[in-house]
Amino acid sequence: MNAVHGTVILAQSDHYQEMLIAAALHSMNIAVRKVKKDLPLLHEIKVTRETTRGMVLVCVDLDRIAQERMLWPQFTRALHEIVGDIGLLANQSKLIRVSHLARSWAMKHGAIDLIGRVSHLRVSTSMRPLMEAMKDFFSIEPDPARIHEFITGMHGSIDEKADTAFENQKTWQRLESIGMPPDLIIDAMLDSGKVISEDRRYRFKTYRNCFLGNEATLWIAEHLSTSAAQAQDIGKLLMGLGCLYHVIKDQPFINDKFFYRFVLPSQALGLMDLDLVMHESREMRGFDVQDRTWRGMRFQKSFIGSEAAQWISQMYGLNSEDAIALGQLLHDIHHFQHVTGQHGFIDHEFYYRMTLDS
Repeated sequence: MNAVHGTVILAQSDHYQEMLIAAALHSMNIAVRKVKKDLPLLHEIKVTRETTRGMVLVCVDLDRIAQERMLWPQFTRALHEIVGDIGLLANQSKLIRVSHLARSWAMKHGAIDLIGRVSHLRVSTSMRPLMEAMKDFFSIEPDPARIHEFITGMHGSIDEKADTAFENQKTWQRLESIGMPPDLIIDAMLDSGKVISEDRRYRFKTYRNCFLGNEATLWIAEHLSTSAAQAQDIGKLLMGLGCLYHVIKDQPFINDKFFYRFVLPSQALGLMDLDLVMHESREMRGFDVQDRTWRGMRFQKSFIGSEAAQWISQMYGLNSEDAIALGQLLHDIHHFQHVTGQHGFIDHEFYYRMTLDS
């Protein structure tokens, strides 16, 4: 039997992710200690650390931390206070790809890395960030073939319906098999001049700089020589990867005359200090935070997305698209939360609250 290289304390909010990560770690001869979702996170990590020998790394989901009204910086400070120096790996199980800015922010606060959602369909590619983190921390050389063997060996125990990103991962797997990365598709679509972004009106409201879902679907189908149904699935994947979004984020990508926007790289957004934005949005209260009521439901300490987007734009000199993108990034790292968890961040009359206010 090969020697165990160390232990990972695994704290996840998604059972499917917990299963896959644990299997991958076992394939690397790394012991796994799981923290149950209904137990206090910091206390359980402390107890587990005290009863575990050798090198220990904590792998924790940002969503699991937010459930205890903490953000990554508060969690890491509190953890170091009660257990001392310990390895940390952050993951965001709700995102199939995390942004460079979010990764840098997590690493600034002690993480080896911030990794996204893993998949049993895309084992080698989705597991690569996890493998790199284990290589760096435990000084081992993970074997992709062995990880694939362990994951495929779980076939009977994996409920594909439990993977909320299953359809997107299946589409991504198909694109990888033909050597067509999603980012290349977006670049080609933007360069084609056939998917036109312009101001459009619907029910007396103007939506700036948006394109039609059916035009994008047609272009994808022609560009990749595929069916309209598969082209629509690719559009859904591009949305899941954060490359585009519905103008009020209440529709998936559909082969119809719905309005969508591209998310374009922004130099201004890349220079933002997330800690400063988070601090100023809480302390300056540049948008109104109060108890609100909608359809008989009461939401405490909430604010309106459009007011927050306007404040972000004015405060940091960002255009409206960058302000929405920054708000979405704050939503991805759980600084902002939609009050019912049904929407991302958008310049609209939706209610949000801050995790530290919840």
